[in-house]
Amino acid sequence: MNNLLILGAGGHGKVVADAAFKMGRWEEISFLDDRYPVMTSVLNHFTVIGKFSDAANFLGSYPDLIVALGNNTQRLELLRRHQNLGFRLATIIHPTASMSCFSRITEGSVVFAQAVVNPNVQIGFGSIINTAAVIEHDCVLSEGVHVAPNAVLCGAVNAGARTLIGPGAVVLENRCIEADVIIGAGAVVIHHILAKQIVVGVPARSIKNHE
Repeated sequence: MNNLLILGAGGHGKVVADAAFKMGRWEEISFLDDRYPVMTSVLNHFTVIGKFSDAANFLGSYPDLIVALGNNTQRLELLRRHQNLGFRLATIIHPTASMSCFSRITEGSVVFAQAVVNPNVQIGFGSIINTAAVIEHDCVLSEGVHVAPNAVLCGAVNAGARTLIGPGAVVLENRCIEADVIIGAGAVVIHHILAKQIVVGVPARSIKNHE
Protein backbone atom coordinates (compact mmCIF):
# COMPACT_ATOMS: atom_id res chain seq x y z
CA MET A 1 0.00 0.00 0.00
CA ASN A 2 1.52 3.29 -1.16
CA ASN A 3 0.25 5.82 1.38
CA LEU A 4 1.95 8.82 3.00
CA LEU A 5 1.65 10.05 6.59
CA ILE A 6 2.54 13.69 7.27
CA LEU A 7 3.40 14.73 10.82
CA GLY A 8 2.29 18.32 11.39
CA ALA A 9 -0.81 19.96 9.91
CA GLY A 10 0.24 23.61 10.18
CA GLY A 11 1.08 25.95 7.33
CA HIS A 12 4.24 24.08 6.39
CA GLY A 13 2.30 20.82 6.42
CA LYS A 14 -0.16 22.23 3.92
CA VAL A 15 2.65 23.02 1.49
CA VAL A 16 4.20 19.57 1.98
CA ALA A 17 0.82 17.94 1.29
CA ASP A 18 0.27 20.02 -1.84
CA ALA A 19 3.69 19.06 -3.23
CA ALA A 20 3.21 15.38 -2.34
CA PHE A 21 -0.25 15.35 -3.93
CA LYS A 22 1.09 16.86 -7.15
CA MET A 23 3.84 14.22 -7.31
CA GLY A 24 1.09 11.63 -7.88
CA ARG A 25 3.05 8.95 -6.07
CA TRP A 26 0.76 8.16 -3.13
CA GLU A 27 -2.74 6.73 -3.19
CA GLU A 28 -3.65 8.34 0.11
CA ILE A 29 -2.08 11.21 2.08
CA SER A 30 -3.13 11.78 5.69
CA PHE A 31 -1.93 13.77 8.68
CA LEU A 32 -1.08 13.31 12.32
CA ASP A 33 -1.36 16.41 14.48
CA ASP A 34 -1.69 16.93 18.22
CA ARG A 35 -4.78 19.11 17.66
CA TYR A 36 -6.71 15.97 16.72
CA PRO A 37 -9.67 15.35 17.26
CA VAL A 38 -10.48 19.07 17.21
CA MET A 39 -8.73 19.25 13.85
CA THR A 40 -9.97 16.58 11.44
CA SER A 41 -9.05 17.86 7.97
CA VAL A 42 -6.50 19.97 6.08
CA LEU A 43 -7.36 22.04 3.01
CA ASN A 44 -10.78 20.32 3.00
CA HIS A 45 -9.08 17.39 1.29
CA PHE A 46 -6.66 15.56 3.59
CA THR A 47 -7.78 13.78 6.76
CA VAL A 48 -6.17 14.16 10.18
CA ILE A 49 -6.31 10.62 11.57
CA GLY A 50 -4.60 10.95 14.94
CA LYS A 51 -1.95 12.54 17.13
CA PHE A 52 1.82 12.22 16.84
CA SER A 53 1.81 9.55 19.54
CA ASP A 54 -0.49 7.38 17.39
CA ALA A 55 2.03 6.94 14.58
CA ALA A 56 2.98 3.33 15.31
CA ASN A 57 -0.69 2.33 14.89
CA PHE A 58 -0.56 3.39 11.24
CA LEU A 59 2.74 1.82 10.18
CA GLY A 60 1.04 -1.01 8.30
CA SER A 61 -1.28 1.22 6.30
CA TYR A 62 1.00 4.27 5.89
CA PRO A 63 4.54 2.97 5.33
CA ASP A 64 5.88 6.33 4.06
CA LEU A 65 6.28 9.29 6.41
CA ILE A 66 7.49 12.89 6.30
CA VAL A 67 7.76 15.38 9.16
CA ALA A 68 6.32 18.82 8.31
CA LEU A 69 7.68 21.01 11.09
CA GLY A 70 9.67 24.18 10.54
CA ASN A 71 11.68 23.79 13.74
CA ASN A 72 14.89 22.15 12.54
CA THR A 73 15.77 20.36 15.78
CA GLN A 74 12.26 18.97 16.32
CA ARG A 75 12.00 17.85 12.71
CA LEU A 76 15.24 15.87 12.90
CA GLU A 77 14.27 14.28 16.20
CA LEU A 78 10.89 13.14 14.90
CA LEU A 79 12.33 11.85 11.63
CA ARG A 80 14.83 9.66 13.44
CA ARG A 81 12.27 8.44 15.97
CA HIS A 82 9.85 7.33 13.29
CA GLN A 83 12.55 5.85 11.10
CA ASN A 84 13.49 3.70 14.09
CA LEU A 85 9.85 2.63 14.37
CA GLY A 86 10.11 1.22 10.85
CA PHE A 87 8.63 3.99 8.70
CA ARG A 88 10.16 4.65 5.30
CA LEU A 89 11.08 8.34 5.17
CA ALA A 90 9.78 10.11 2.09
CA THR A 91 11.48 12.76 -0.03
CA ILE A 92 9.10 15.37 -1.42
CA ILE A 93 10.03 17.30 -4.59
CA HIS A 94 7.40 19.57 -6.14
CA PRO A 95 7.01 18.89 -9.88
CA THR A 96 7.92 22.50 -10.76
CA ALA A 97 11.20 22.43 -8.83
CA SER A 98 14.34 22.23 -10.96
CA MET A 99 16.40 19.47 -9.39
CA SER A 100 19.63 18.55 -11.15
CA CYS A 101 20.08 14.84 -11.77
CA PHE A 102 23.69 15.45 -10.74
CA SER A 103 22.76 16.56 -7.23
CA ARG A 104 21.90 14.42 -4.23
CA ILE A 105 19.04 14.81 -1.77
CA THR A 106 18.80 12.78 1.41
CA GLU A 107 15.59 11.22 2.74
CA GLY A 108 13.21 13.22 4.88
CA SER A 109 13.83 16.39 2.87
CA VAL A 110 11.47 18.59 0.86
CA VAL A 111 11.96 20.82 -2.19
CA PHE A 112 9.09 23.18 -2.91
CA ALA A 113 7.68 24.86 -6.02
CA GLN A 114 10.01 26.79 -8.33
CA ALA A 115 13.10 26.00 -6.26
CA VAL A 116 16.36 25.42 -8.15
CA VAL A 117 18.95 22.86 -7.07
CA ASN A 118 21.90 22.87 -9.44
CA PRO A 119 24.58 20.22 -10.15
CA ASN A 120 26.80 18.66 -7.52
CA VAL A 121 24.68 19.90 -4.61
CA GLN A 122 24.30 17.72 -1.53
CA ILE A 123 21.16 18.23 0.56
CA GLY A 124 21.35 16.65 3.98
CA PHE A 125 18.84 14.58 5.91
CA GLY A 126 15.60 16.31 6.85
CA SER A 127 16.27 19.61 5.07
CA ILE A 128 13.81 22.13 3.61
CA ILE A 129 14.38 23.92 0.31
CA ASN A 130 11.48 26.32 0.34
CA THR A 131 9.56 28.03 -2.44
CA ALA A 132 11.75 29.60 -5.17
CA ALA A 133 14.98 29.14 -3.22
CA VAL A 134 18.14 28.73 -5.29
CA ILE A 135 20.93 26.33 -4.33
CA GLU A 136 23.78 26.85 -6.77
CA HIS A 137 26.41 24.35 -7.89
CA ASP A 138 28.63 22.52 -5.39
CA CYS A 139 26.78 23.59 -2.24
CA VAL A 140 26.77 21.20 0.70
CA LEU A 141 23.88 21.38 3.16
CA SER A 142 24.18 19.39 6.36
CA GLU A 143 21.19 17.82 8.11
CA GLY A 144 18.15 19.83 9.10
CA VAL A 145 18.96 22.96 7.09
CA HIS A 146 16.07 25.25 6.11
CA VAL A 147 16.56 27.52 3.10
CA ALA A 148 13.55 29.86 3.19
CA PRO A 149 11.59 31.26 0.22
CA ASN A 150 13.64 33.19 -2.35
CA ALA A 151 16.92 32.71 -0.48
CA VAL A 152 20.00 32.16 -2.65
CA LEU A 153 23.11 30.12 -1.89
CA CYS A 154 25.76 30.96 -4.48
CA GLY A 155 28.25 28.33 -5.57
CA ALA A 156 30.10 26.06 -3.12
CA VAL A 157 28.43 27.31 0.06
CA ASN A 158 28.68 24.97 3.04
CA ALA A 159 25.69 25.23 5.41
CA GLY A 160 26.00 23.58 8.82
CA ALA A 161 23.43 21.45 10.60
CA ARG A 162 20.12 23.03 11.65
CA THR A 163 20.94 26.36 10.01
CA LEU A 164 18.08 28.66 8.98
CA ILE A 165 18.69 30.88 5.96
CA GLY A 166 15.91 33.44 6.04
CA PRO A 167 13.62 34.62 3.23
CA GLY A 168 15.44 36.52 0.51
CA ALA A 169 18.85 36.11 2.12
CA VAL A 170 21.92 35.72 -0.10
CA VAL A 171 25.08 33.81 0.80
CA LEU A 172 28.02 34.57 -1.48
CA GLU A 173 30.08 31.80 -3.05
CA ASN A 174 32.56 29.69 -1.09
CA ARG A 175 31.28 30.86 2.30
CA CYS A 176 31.01 28.50 5.25
CA ILE A 177 28.10 28.75 7.66
CA GLU A 178 28.60 26.68 10.78
CA ALA A 179 25.88 24.79 12.69
CA ASP A 180 22.79 26.34 14.28
CA VAL A 181 23.11 29.72 12.58
CA ILE A 182 20.09 31.96 11.92
CA ILE A 183 20.42 34.30 8.94
CA GLY A 184 17.77 37.02 8.95
CA ALA A 185 15.47 37.88 6.07
CA GLY A 186 17.19 39.79 3.28
CA ALA A 187 20.69 39.50 4.77
CA VAL A 188 23.73 39.29 2.49
CA VAL A 189 26.44 37.03 3.88
CA ILE A 190 29.92 38.00 2.68
CA HIS A 191 32.02 36.30 5.41
CA HIS A 192 32.12 32.91 7.08
CA ILE A 193 29.65 32.62 10.00
CA LEU A 194 30.56 30.90 13.26
CA ALA A 195 28.17 28.46 14.98
CA LYS A 196 25.08 29.64 16.86
CA GLN A 197 25.17 33.19 15.52
CA ILE A 198 22.17 35.29 14.57
CA VAL A 199 23.15 37.52 11.67
CA VAL A 200 21.18 40.29 9.94
CA GLY A 201 21.66 43.13 7.50
CA VAL A 202 23.61 44.07 4.39
CA PRO A 203 26.33 43.06 4.76
CA ALA A 204 25.30 40.51 7.37
CA ARG A 205 26.61 41.10 10.89
CA SER A 206 26.21 39.07 14.06
CA ILE A 207 23.85 40.55 16.63
CA LYS A 208 24.03 37.78 19.24
CA ASN A 209 24.70 34.14 20.00
CA HIS A 210 21.81 31.81 20.70
CA GLU A 211 21.54 28.45 22.39
